[in-house]
Amino acid sequence: MALDARPGRHKDTFHSPFREDKEASLHIDPDRNIWYDHGAGEGGGNVDLVMRCRGCSAREAAEYILSLPQAGAMQCRASEIDRPSRAESLSSRILLVVELQRPYLLDYLAQRKIPLRIARWYCKEVIIRSKNSCKTFENIGFPNNVGGYALKSPNGFKSTTKGYITTIDTEGEFTKKITSGTVTVFEGFFDFLSWLASEKRMYPTTDVVVLNSVAHVGLAVSYLRLHNLIICCLDNDDAGRRAVEAIRAIPTGGHEFRVVDGSPFYEGYNDVNDWWVAMNK
Repeated sequence: MALDARPGRHKDTFHSPFREDKEASLHIDPDRNIWYDHGAGEGGGNVDLVMRCRGCSAREAAEYILSLPQAGAMQCRASEIDRPSRAESLSSRILLVVELQRPYLLDYLAQRKIPLRIARWYCKEVIIRSKNSCKTFENIGFPNNVGGYALKSPNGFKSTTKGYITTIDTEGEFTKKITSGTVTVFEGFFDFLSWLASEKRMYPTTDVVVLNSVAHVGLAVSYLRLHNLIICCLDNDDAGRRAVEAIRAIPTGGHEFRVVDGSPFYEGYNDVNDWWVAMNK
């Protein structure tokens, strides 16, 4: 990307192209297509950076990025904005992260009975580029602990830009900090948001782990066993039940804890969000 910025002494560090700085403090992560200006205390995706550098709109910035030569790849067209199919393979290349605003994403949240104020606190609109087709897609994105996002779109497509768990404290902050003796575990972030909506709260009353996939149970072990009580609100299916048993089998590491299966509370429904939608019909 042509930034019109002088490189600093360290790899991927530049002097800011839109302010005066003596020390190079603009860091660019090319693998995730994000940037952060430590001197200004701001950052974002590469579309946002191009907008700042070139003084252009988001559409013009995306067109500029997608027009850059790509060795061994087909030429991408910025006009190819679509909703991904279930078979679409997505890369971890994030083009833009903004506040939720696309009407069809907001409509989807309304259909799943997720209040917008809760969704906007915890989620972002994440625009990414497909590895295979070079199309760009807009998704509801939920941050995880390693800087990636769990993604969800209105047609039921689920993916991730970098798979990992998400931990949240009782102040609604994305952090590994322990703020409660109890932790509630959810499989997906819509289940977590539904739980908050059902409790009429912006912030959880316990620490929270959102696995973003039952395959990530192992990643949550060290965090979970720091609590006295683990409440599992996982899917009512075989995978969810196996995940509960895996959590029950976690070695205590010298700290005793109790595991409770919360799925009987939404018995007859696949997950917390399905139950919440049904309760609101």
